[in-house]
Amino acid sequence: MANYQLAISNIAWHKEDDEAVYTAMQQAGFTGLEIAPTRIFPEMPYENLTSALLFGGYLKNQWGFSVPSMQSIWYGQTGNIFNPADAERLLDYTAEAFQFARRWCSAVPKTACAPWVTAMPPPKPSLCRRATWPRGTACAWPSRLIPRCIPTT
Repeated sequence: MANYQLAISNIAWHKEDDEAVYTAMQQAGFTGLEIAPTRIFPEMPYENLTSALLFGGYLKNQWGFSVPSMQSIWYGQTGNIFNPADAERLLDYTAEAFQFARRWCSAVPKTACAPWVTAMPPPKPSLCRRATWPRGTACAWPSRLIPRCIPTT
């Protein structure tokens, strides 16, 4: 018989109900909490790494939850990725989300993050090529296109 691990998104309820839902999640055998960063940090979510680390530790130590995914990473953003006037800003914001996830998962205990996040190698500049659209460069990594080579340092 398969062994399943369950996770639920933190946008499925109101923030004031967090602890009641976490208790119900524990009782139902959930081991993960998918996070929408703006649900935790409404303003500039990717500039709050220290607070995110504390929150991840709280989830793991108090409730036994890992964070298997981030979602709604563009929530609150405006613009159109296909409009050259908006694309650069949105791609930069996406790069911030990526770096946030990598730094968070490299700083917390491995059991507090999904294993695939910490196992992903950083994009290699040698994999970059000129893109045919006005977004600049693209990196083949791992088996899908990333809009640009993202610095990992």
